[in-house]
Amino acid sequence: MRRTANGGEEVRVDLHLHSQASGSATNVWVKGLGDEVGVRESYTPPEEAYRMAKRSGMDFVTLTDHETIDGALTLLHHPDFLVGEEVSARFPEDESHVDVLLFGLDAGIHVEAQSRRNDVYELVEYLREARVVHVLAHPMYGASGLLDRTMIEKRFVLFGLWEFVNGSRPASQNRLAREAAQSVGALDLRQMALRHGLDAPPHTRIAGTGGSDDHGGIYGGATYTVLPGGASREELLEALGAGEVEPGGEDGSVGKVVHTALGLAGAALESGREGRASAILRRFALPREVLRRVKGAPPVHENKLLRYLPVLAQLDEAGIRSALSSRYEDHVSLALKESGLGFPALDFLSSIGGFMDGHVFISPYIAVHGYFGRETKKASELRDELGLGGQREGLRIGMFVDGMDRIHGVSTMYRSLQFMAADRADGLRLVCCGAAGEPGATSLRPIATLRVPLYDGLELAVPSFLDVVDHIAKEEYDVLHVATPGPLGLAALVAGLLLGIPVVGAYHTEFGAYARALSGDAFVAVIVELAVREFYERCSVVAVPSQATALALRNRGYRIRSFETLKNGVDGELFTTHKREPD
Repeated sequence: MRRTANGGEEVRVDLHLHSQASGSATNVWVKGLGDEVGVRESYTPPEEAYRMAKRSGMDFVTLTDHETIDGALTLLHHPDFLVGEEVSARFPEDESHVDVLLFGLDAGIHVEAQSRRNDVYELVEYLREARVVHVLAHPMYGASGLLDRTMIEKRFVLFGLWEFVNGSRPASQNRLAREAAQSVGALDLRQMALRHGLDAPPHTRIAGTGGSDDHGGIYGGATYTVLPGGASREELLEALGAGEVEPGGEDGSVGKVVHTALGLAGAALESGREGRASAILRRFALPREVLRRVKGAPPVHENKLLRYLPVLAQLDEAGIRSALSSRYEDHVSLALKESGLGFPALDFLSSIGGFMDGHVFISPYIAVHGYFGRETKKASELRDELGLGGQREGLRIGMFVDGMDRIHGVSTMYRSLQFMAADRADGLRLVCCGAAGEPGATSLRPIATLRVPLYDGLELAVPSFLDVVDHIAKEEYDVLHVATPGPLGLAALVAGLLLGIPVVGAYHTEFGAYARALSGDAFVAVIVELAVREFYERCSVVAVPSQATALALRNRGYRIRSFETLKNGVDGELFTTHKREPD
């Protein structure tokens, strides 16, 4: 119990916590593996889960294992422990499911709740009659598929307590849950009930809780619910049932999910279940939609990660990130050194998959970023359907430009674009690599350099792909603009495919013609042309200086989905006859 700023008292409790007693798997990394391989939701003993929550500063502790209270019943000797359970319930009209957190139950209530799982309406009716406090877990997560307005409105009517902050879900989903719930009042709830043929709800507003949803024995207590001070479980339940709650703590993150998944795999391996550990690691494969569109992307070999798993499972979140990213960066740096000065480097540029060489070491982060990206996109679409409007004014656009440390036409153009956009509502951000002194730009650190064939002395900085994805996800760009098919441009394009963000590729230069002119070799020109075409065909839109350029690219076999004209301009104040020298 702690004092508040106004002299009152408050308590904290993580209202979503799992132990090894958890039943059917719903965690993203173990869901669907099947009971036949015996994959657990968690390997954390109940007593250790309790101690973890107390170390994190929780005043009360609960366990919300899936479909069981067996673990919770072993902790009743703690006066600050509250029995909980997570129950998966079905909507009979569309076969969708929700997870409902129950609190203050006993063995009898557990049996009654389990018998009503097949019909969420019967379950909620029983919970209300029995006065069992219940919370809708991760409300904006559609475990059975996409959510729509009708499904959300039914959830509004059925549940007066929502989990506003789930420590395993993306921040975008958590924000949407809070904003959606807080947008409805008593009249809205009655109208929704009438519209969907439901009884008017007993609640007149929707309050929100927080819980870590920890499965790995790592983040328990990192997300929690704040309630008015009370010394007993009964007072806690009374405040919770009255909606006198406020969520606190962390949203989910890519690093947390990777740490948890490796911990689960490590625990499986330690218990002698190598096959189960491999099954979890196999979920780190790149999303199919990316692999379909990325030629030459090497498959993920979970056996390579399995080799390092005993060590990785013992590291903390920062240690795992450091170990895996350093191996990846060493691999990329070595691969570029071995490419030499000639045209083997073009093999690197000719396939996006080549840029991902060695990605097995960062594949956990790539896979989770892809998953979070898809969930964020769903949240954005649902936000629009619910009529909540955008979270901000204007678009956030990331412009990724290779070679900004040099003076040439492309770098000059993008400096001008950034300057002209400074007063606009659009969030235009210039992103480069290895050009730390570029005013107003975000410069990502280089992990290697790529010597460009045919251009004597020209080197391009190569970023860490993981850094690029991290940056794009953090900034929540709506659109990515890629200036050239260099290392940074390639990384941004793949990141856009991974995260589901539209990518605009700017076509500035006839690379094939340049290659032929500089090398005098028609074969080299063909190789370069193929590499460039492969890059632009993966963009959502290609910006060209004229319609003639678009027609020329189509005539050369480029399969571009959409062209937009971005005309070249001349600054009339800089280039004027008034500045002509007399001689």
